[in-house]
Order: sequence, then structure tokens, then C-alpha cells
Amino acid sequence: MRKLFHATICLLLLSTVACKKKTVKPVPVIDSFQPVSVTANEPVKIIGSGFTGTTLVSFGNMPATSFRVVSDSVIMAVVSSGASGSITVTNDGGTASKPGFEYYVAQWYTLTGVSTYKIYGYPPTDPNPYYNTSLQDTCRVLILKSNPYDSSRNTHEDYPPFYSILASDPAYTRLVGVGWDTKTAVVNSVVHNFLTFKGGSGVAYARFTGQQFEIPPQTPIFYSNTIFSGSGSLINGKLQLYFKSNYRGTIKEANLVSE
Repeated sequence: MRKLFHATICLLLLSTVACKKKTVKPVPVIDSFQPVSVTANEPVKIIGSGFTGTTLVSFGNMPATSFRVVSDSVIMAVVSSGASGSITVTNDGGTASKPGFEYYVAQWYTLTGVSTYKIYGYPPTDPNPYYNTSLQDTCRVLILKSNPYDSSRNTHEDYPPFYSILASDPAYTRLVGVGWDTKTAVVNSVVHNFLTFKGGSGVAYARFTGQQFEIPPQTPIFYSNTIFSGSGSLINGKLQLYFKSNYRGTIKEANLVSE
């Protein structure tokens, strides 16, 4: 009987030690995510808890293209071509779900019209340009909602913080497509570059008021020293765009409309 008692005690002790060693993974919790409305290949910041060991992140039941567990409370995930619905985070502890995610399809607009090119020289000493011409023009513009975490597409500025302060302002919409235009004639053996929309990777930020928008003066390309501004409208799917770029007396003004 004594041997049986001792054996029982040993089994109980072993069972207790085993139970102490066994850990239970916490169920993840999603508190919030930003931005709410995202298109393909853009990042989303997910905030919550219990994210360590995450094996799957989904947007509207579509797995993320990629994700990175920054900490137990933060995940950065890239949206695939997905659908609206809930964001889910899964690990060994279970699955967390948060509704309210919106997926939208970004649209390219092809615009045509007339642009005026003027060169005054720098510093300008004459109110009349020594080069002045108007040409048929075309460009492509991609309209994207604000996303402060999309560093690959957010514009650079000439001075710190290097990414435009407008990138973090949800009141602004991104107009992607700013690049250099070198199609104009060589003047006095010098090729003059004009900042323009042509399907490039630079971004200009526009503030919409209803169907109208303004592009406040900004520097869309890193170290370009080019002041860029404009205005326009988006009505019934037709984009109208006016913009002006000014680099040390080299000016381009464009009036373009989508097809």
C-alpha cells in the first residue's frame, strides 16, 4: 500500500510539473487599423495585441501579399487584389477579426490637351520669355487615396522630413504620375526639363472639395527644386487638370482633360 501511495504521489508531481511547463498562446486581438480604405499593393498598419507568432493576415478573406510582425501589438501587412470586409489575424492562439476594411480599385486617367512652355532664364531679368511655345500634350494620372505608410509611392520633398507632410493628411488625395518632361526643343544648346504628369512615380497632393480640387504649391520630386501647383475637377468620371511647374524661370503650364 505504501508503494502504491508513493507511486501516486510521484504521478501527481510529474503531472503538476508538466502542466506548469505547458503554455497557452494568447488569442490575438485587433484594436484598430489604418488606413481604412486601401487598394492593391498598399500597406496597412494593424494595431492590437497577441500578434507574436502570426501565421496569416487576411483582408476581406483574401490573404495579404506579405506581412511583418513589428511587435506583439503591431503588424504591417500589404493588401493583395482583395475585397472589402474584415481584417483577420491568425496564430496558434486563434483568430482575431475586425470589420470595416474597404478595398477600392485605383484608376488611371489618360489626359490630352495643350501645354505652354516658357523660359525666362534665371534670375529673370526680362518680363518676356526668350522661349515660348505651345504644344499638344498627353499624360497619365493615377488617383489614390491617402496612405501615410505607402512610402514607395508617397512623394519626396526637398527638405526634412523628406516625405511630404501632406502624405499623412487624410484630407489629401494622391495624384501619381509626376515626372520629368524632356520632349521640348533644345534652346541655346541646352535641354530644358519641365516637371509634368507623364505616368512617373512622383506624387502631387490634391485637396478635394466636392468634385473640385486644388494642388497647393509643393515639391513632388526629391531635390528637384521645382514648385508645382494646380487645380482641376473630377466629374462623372472625367478628369480635368491644370498644373504649373516652375524651376528657376523655366515654366510649364498645362490644361488637360481625360478622354
